[in-house]
Amino acid sequence: MDAVTRIAREGGVVLVAIALASVLAWTLLFAKWAHLRRERARAKSGNVFDVRPGTGARRVVDLWIEGERGRLDHGLGSVAALAALLPLLGLLGTVLGMLKTFDVIQLEGTGDPRLLADGIRQALLTTQAGILAALPVLLGLRFLSSRAQRLGARMELDLHQAASATAATEGHGVS
Repeated sequence: MDAVTRIAREGGVVLVAIALASVLAWTLLFAKWAHLRRERARAKSGNVFDVRPGTGARRVVDLWIEGERGRLDHGLGSVAALAALLPLLGLLGTVLGMLKTFDVIQLEGTGDPRLLADGIRQALLTTQAGILAALPVLLGLRFLSSRAQRLGARMELDLHQAASATAATEGHGVS
């Protein structure tokens, strides 16, 4: 635990913000992954669409496209925002670390490099943390976005088939 405390102290409040944003991003990713697994199981079970004769098959298709498809993507925008925020927080830490270094130079001069090391270390540590935290979040986001797109397309195709079958029994087609 001493190493974690030391790193948090060296990286400052920005490093803590990077850690919190990263934990939030991963929490959202895992929640979305679980949601997509449930939706996939529901789609496989065939209990997704209730298209009965007389329900207006075209209207059911329109409502699904408006609501259900949006639910599959819900939350991914928040993860994308966090993935963009992480390297920016790292950059903020870089700026703060360099400002700290310049304050030391102004007060003490450049005679003792050890005095400069704290600010430079903070700058590099936060930059590294922001980038390293963002990369796997971006990969997870891409994976889940792709999965949501495929599931949505599959569900939409199933819905069109169910609506077409219902419309055929009602005596008119669905496009």
